[in-house]
Amino acid sequence: MEQINFIFDELTAAGFDVYHPAQHEGLCKALYIVIKDMGGNPVPGHNKIGRRVVHIIYTTPKNRMSDLMSARKSIISALEDFTGARRTGLETPAIFDPEKVAYTAAIEYEVQKRI
Repeated sequence: MEQINFIFDELTAAGFDVYHPAQHEGLCKALYIVIKDMGGNPVPGHNKIGRRVVHIIYTTPKNRMSDLMSARKSIISALEDFTGARRTGLETPAIFDPEKVAYTAAIEYEVQKRI
């Protein structure tokens, strides 16, 4: 979980409003990010090192969908020099969330972890 906390701290230091799953309440009034641990698996051939998959889910109000692209670039830029995580290349398209009245997208990262 340590690397995930580092990602949380890096994005917070970059000025983002960052949450763990189920922490944000109410409607989306401004851009915010949720860091979600998606589980992990061992590195093939190793019994002491594994990988954890982390989704960085970013959400912006319905009337600010254009902010999603700039948020994506800013998130990638904020984590660019962070050696503890690498982008996998998997990104979700924007999806409308009627419960939050917002658009949501995600970027997948992978972090190494001791098993």
